[in-house]
Amino acid sequence: MANFHEINFLKRLVRRNKIIADEVVDVGVRAGTPSLYQSFPAAKFFLVDPQKGGESLLEERPQNFEFLNIGLGSVPGKCILNEQGGKSSVLERTPITAGKIIEKYEFEVSTLDNLIGERLHSHNIGLKIDTEGYELEIVKGLNDHCERVSFIIAEVSVRKRFVDSYGFHELVNALWDRGFSFYTVVSPPNSKPFHHDMLFLPMSNPMLQ
Repeated sequence: MANFHEINFLKRLVRRNKIIADEVVDVGVRAGTPSLYQSFPAAKFFLVDPQKGGESLLEERPQNFEFLNIGLGSVPGKCILNEQGGKSSVLERTPITAGKIIEKYEFEVSTLDNLIGERLHSHNIGLKIDTEGYELEIVKGLNDHCERVSFIIAEVSVRKRFVDSYGFHELVNALWDRGFSFYTVVSPPNSKPFHHDMLFLPMSNPMLQ
């Protein structure tokens, strides 16, 4: 999620007050998400990533942030991460994205409800999820604080990149059940996409009327 197309698109929405955020949760941050940091320079960021190395992996960082070296899911607990040298995933990859696993290790898992309830204070929370096929499980962990979230940007698989991962419709339906509707694709055009970065907004947002 680090390209000029997304940066310019998000900045336009922010300038027009179409999306707002005082706090932003960046789930699956790895090296950083410049499009968000540049679009919301005054926001407090919560950067969430369970990979070994944690904060040291960041190549881009916002001005004001906390780094949480944990994962998120549908329920608290523990999980195993498959590390593939620059890529990591909880789920096994299918042949179209497969690579050699160089390490597996356990990490702590919390939920969006716990994170928001314990650490965030705003009612204008932005959420970005890029977790290599695990996006649906993270959305399932958001139930009690949906009304505090002003937008969600999710990397959504449109091809079967991971074994036992969700179908496109499942993620869209889960977000719909939580009061969010698809608004637009924010990633640049691609003739053979495996995934898209998609913007979801609360159904009360005037842009959906």
